[in-house]
Amino acid sequence: MSETNLDLKLLMVFVDVVDAGSFTAAANLRDTDVAYISRQIKS
Repeated sequence: MSETNLDLKLLMVFVDVVDAGSFTAAANLRDTDVAYISRQIKS
């Protein structure tokens, strides 16, 4: 079984996108821009 390292901040951004239904809604929820959310998910 391999060990997995999770970045909790990244996970929370991902959860916000899923809960909000879109990158735009998640950005509004986090009071940030869509590009920031997109960069976090890509990394």
